[in-house]
Amino acid sequence: MSTWFYAKEGKQLGPVTIEILKGKANSGEILSGDLVWKDGMSDWLRFDQVPELCNTGPPPLRADPAGNVPLPQPPAYSTAQYPQKVPTYFWMSIVAIGLGLFSFCFIGLPFAIVGMVYSTKVEPLRLTGQIPAAENASRLAKIWMLVSLAFSILPWLVMLVFFFFAEVFQR
Repeated sequence: MSTWFYAKEGKQLGPVTIEILKGKANSGEILSGDLVWKDGMSDWLRFDQVPELCNTGPPPLRADPAGNVPLPQPPAYSTAQYPQKVPTYFWMSIVAIGLGLFSFCFIGLPFAIVGMVYSTKVEPLRLTGQIPAAENASRLAKIWMLVSLAFSILPWLVMLVFFFFAEVFQR
């Protein structure tokens, strides 16, 4: 009974019997690109290049084409990948929508909705690296939010001033 060795991720494993080796291949633990060797072979061969191992059916075809060389991995997540934080004005746009709902004739509401739309565009643009577009969306969100606040608060202020002076001049 011959003993076999196999290489997985740069490490030599074994010795194992041919039955165990075939079992590992059938279970997917050994792939077609993994290297195998036994006494009498001149060099290590890929599993799928050894005829006496391939007669039980090929192992799963999940081996990488380079032959058991680890594939390069993407770099680990780092906050340095994403440049400076760009303000979204999201919560302020929500407040502007609330004030727009309570203003006279909902006059500030349309402006608040436009501000909200721009505020939701900021973060996706920043994360995809489109920093100038994110900064522009942030600037527009701020402008529309401020316009909405002005149109939502201004009627209340005008009404308060009107009632104040009406009360003063009635005396």
